[in-house]
Amino acid sequence: MRAIDPQRLGFGAFLCAHRIAVAFCVLCCAFAWPLLGAMGLGASERLLLEILLATVFVVLQAGAWARERAWMQEARRIAAGGKDALALAADTPDLDGLEGEAFTAAVRAVSAQAAREAGCARAAQADYRDFVETWVHEVKTPLAAANLFVENANDPSLRPLSRELSRVEAFVEQALFYARSSSVENDYLLRTCALGPLVAEAVKLRATQLIEAHVAVDMTGLSCADGTDVTAPCDAKWLTFIVGQLIDNAVRYRSDPVRDGRTPRIAFSATEEALGTADERVVLAVHDNGCGIPAADLPRVCERGFTGSNGRARQRSTGMGLYLVDTLCRKMGLAVLVDSQEGAWTEVRIVLPRNRFREGLDPAKGQSVPRVTKA
Repeated sequence: MRAIDPQRLGFGAFLCAHRIAVAFCVLCCAFAWPLLGAMGLGASERLLLEILLATVFVVLQAGAWARERAWMQEARRIAAGGKDALALAADTPDLDGLEGEAFTAAVRAVSAQAAREAGCARAAQADYRDFVETWVHEVKTPLAAANLFVENANDPSLRPLSRELSRVEAFVEQALFYARSSSVENDYLLRTCALGPLVAEAVKLRATQLIEAHVAVDMTGLSCADGTDVTAPCDAKWLTFIVGQLIDNAVRYRSDPVRDGRTPRIAFSATEEALGTADERVVLAVHDNGCGIPAADLPRVCERGFTGSNGRARQRSTGMGLYLVDTLCRKMGLAVLVDSQEGAWTEVRIVLPRNRFREGLDPAKGQSVPRVTKA
């Protein structure tokens, strides 16, 4: 959108924009001179009348400029409002003149229409979220019954079915958190949590998947030097889901012992940084030795639906895992940093600030930090 140059609101710019009217006035003055002479007026009288005529024109144009400048300044204020443009438009004052009245009416009509459409969109989004949440809770019942049947059957031939049921449950959970991602603030509880048990819970939920994929898990880096758990302010449920998505990605893109010559491995670590300062934070890192991410794909890995070259090579990739991680972290005021070396490793770091939460700031109300997709 083209910005309004403040210099174009001056009187000179106004006369330039109304150059036809200015040219008409000049022509009138030019024709009036010989006409007044033909009427028997002397040079001094004609000059006085010409000056009077020019003065009247300038005064009229100055009044028009003052009215136009008022609504031009209002338009400039709204255009510079950015995300608050609609709110500014709704508060547009009554302006004088035909142009001002038309501008005020048009801006208020657009603002009202935008408010109606935004309200309809929010209502539709809320209905969709409620439907997804209801569907998820309903579908969990037959899934639980199917899992119970497989466990009670104790039949080795049903293990593939159990694995597929686990995948369905993971996708159902992903759908639920995706539906809730637009309203994190409605289900957000900030507490100081030990990261070790939190990560252990995420690993436990995917134990079968990790065992079948022969992925080794290292959680020794989640403890301090004295053996105590590293703690950070977060919502345990949301962060457990985020870590689970990172585990799913690490398993999906794990290394092949035969092809790559290394055993699949996921390592978790938590590091305290800038202790005692305003930037005090905890960095939770999830490192795997899988296939890595090509440099060309790295800037886009957090885009919704983006699968990249690795995803296209694996038909089960949805491109939603890192998108949800990024979306949820941003809404909770956390930073996500992704770095990788193709064919060697991938590391995702989640930055959990401490002091901003101690000050009572609520990350669910828009106080978020920008995402960085590459370290």
